[in-house]
Amino acid sequence: MSAERFSPGGFRASREWCSRERAFVLLALMMALALGLRLDFLIANNFVIDADEAIVGLMAMHISQGSAWPAFYYGQHYMGSLEPLLVAALFRIWGPSSGALVSIPLMFSIWMVPLVYLIARTISGRLGALAAALLMAVPPTGLVVWSAKARGGFIEVIVLGALALLFTARWLKSEQRELSQTALIGFLLGLGWWTNNQVVFFMLPIGFMMTAALLQGPSTYLREPLIVRVRQVVQHGGVGLAAFLAGGLPFWMYNLSNDFASFGMFSPAGTKDLSAHIEGLFTIAIPMLLGAKRFWQHEDIIPHASLFAYVLLGIAVLSYVVARLRNVVALAALKVDAGRPVELFSLFVLGSLCTFALSSYGWLFEAPRYLLPVYVGLFVLLGFLIEHWYGYARWFAFSMLTLFLGLHLLSSYWNGRALPGEPHVYNGQRVEKDHSALLAWLESTNVPWIRTNYWIGYRVAFETQEKTRFVPFHEPYHERIPEYAAEAKLLDRGQMPLVLVPAQGELVERALKALGLSYETASLSGYQVLWGVKRNIEPGRLVSAENFVASSSNTSMDPGLAVDQNLESRWGTGEPQHPGQEFRITFNEPRQVNAIAFDFGKWPHDFPRGLQIEFGRTDGTVEVFLPSANWEAVRYYNEHDSRFLFSFPQKQLTFVRFVQTGEDSVFDWSLAEVQAYGMEEEITQDGVEPEQTS
Repeated sequence: MSAERFSPGGFRASREWCSRERAFVLLALMMALALGLRLDFLIANNFVIDADEAIVGLMAMHISQGSAWPAFYYGQHYMGSLEPLLVAALFRIWGPSSGALVSIPLMFSIWMVPLVYLIARTISGRLGALAAALLMAVPPTGLVVWSAKARGGFIEVIVLGALALLFTARWLKSEQRELSQTALIGFLLGLGWWTNNQVVFFMLPIGFMMTAALLQGPSTYLREPLIVRVRQVVQHGGVGLAAFLAGGLPFWMYNLSNDFASFGMFSPAGTKDLSAHIEGLFTIAIPMLLGAKRFWQHEDIIPHASLFAYVLLGIAVLSYVVARLRNVVALAALKVDAGRPVELFSLFVLGSLCTFALSSYGWLFEAPRYLLPVYVGLFVLLGFLIEHWYGYARWFAFSMLTLFLGLHLLSSYWNGRALPGEPHVYNGQRVEKDHSALLAWLESTNVPWIRTNYWIGYRVAFETQEKTRFVPFHEPYHERIPEYAAEAKLLDRGQMPLVLVPAQGELVERALKALGLSYETASLSGYQVLWGVKRNIEPGRLVSAENFVASSSNTSMDPGLAVDQNLESRWGTGEPQHPGQEFRITFNEPRQVNAIAFDFGKWPHDFPRGLQIEFGRTDGTVEVFLPSANWEAVRYYNEHDSRFLFSFPQKQLTFVRFVQTGEDSVFDWSLAEVQAYGMEEEITQDGVEPEQTS
């Protein structure tokens, strides 16, 4: 048996498992398989995008229309605009669409298959490289789904980092380590740094391995003096740093002009969080990466799938340690196996997991999209090990490959395709996948603005090509496009149609009725749309404070401060909120009232955690005008507005009482201003109310 058939570790490498031509054919088939798998998910999901993807689409649309290129994803100073720039090029050809939008990440993900093959070839024969490529073609569901998500560069940074790993492995194996190669690696990492800071996972092992190799010197018996090797480290480090800065030029230009705002996102995990991150990494994130769980699900796809995945991983880790123990120990002394730099990839995987757990983003272990780059190193190492096992027992090598692939496929297809759920909006209800009815209504009625949730609004803005824009209704309030907010300030938000999930619609309808507002409503694309909101009864004249007396259950603050027509003053309970606290205005004489209002002024945080409004009637009875349950609905509808105005058919009242029904352990309850509106007539002496007028 020739020496070429054996690896440096002594096992059979089987480099000539198949010819180069057959390998290329198999690689092409794997790319087709990868495309088919991802398209199957896209078609089954009807190419539906989420709001964050829609923002990439809006960025690309603006760029294709001639707007200035943004340095970063709208509304944040990290995650560069490489992906929107590429999407914009497609939009110029095909026009804006969700299909064109997802084509860019999809294209990058397909090219990952031959790229992983080339990377694996630096440490394996064709068998190991093809195995690694097949694992990338048929990965676990997390990577399948994110392979076609235009979320600002998640897949693009994996490709850039993988290219950097490829050229680093070739640089390590080269007898002549050219500065031009170092510059290329630095430029790729810099471009990745601007695109998505996950590239730091690639930077750490690449920097360590290149430095160790230069300090080690050439693999000849004539070792260069230490000073020469240190000088080479400085030379390559300087060239690499310059190229890194050049590759990430948009990042640095922005930060030089904005007080290095991007660096605010870099923070370590707190001491209390670190243990939770580590536990989540091992119990949830790693099983998800292996295919035993799906994103956002703690349960295994099948019983004991996580245990099974860890058994497979344990066999792989043990095999690696046995095969490479000497090289791992040598690496501690900065001695690199330049001929077969396997440790470049093991350091990459281990370093990525540690960096994730130690960072402030480690809490995202339930959907570890920040760990997607790990697949590059993981699949390359598994390909290396499959070839290693093949040298001892072919059946075992192919069995392990089959088991890993089987786990991947189970994660995608067990009990149906693992299609991603739409974002939650309210009370467990989600964004709808099909917006066709809503979009048709918006177009037919020519609605330029709506009020809706972030996850609905940006999708609608992209799907209508900004013929309809939106104002956020409740969280999240991320302001991605400042022009939207600036224009909306000049408009009457109350006249914008509300597009709500049914649970929101039910709550808002209760609020509108309690406030005395009428509206029109329709069910469109699974949403409740409310529009044409108007006040049925306009408030009468303001009742002067001379005509009533203000009082409260707590006199530590003067109740008159809430009826002095001054929003700069307030009445407060002077103690934390608890049930039974009340504020009352008692009319000197029974009065016809058709509206009441109150304002929290500069103290919106002191809103009542529960509130019931009661009316005193002339017959001595007490009417509950606003039950506490409806107060929650009204407050939800009013959102950030500190003023609440209730109108109703005229009533003869003797008092209006506000009763606290909730509690708060810290905040007191404040009222900056309370007002009553109505007619001037008073009740007659015989107790008969005068004729009411609207």
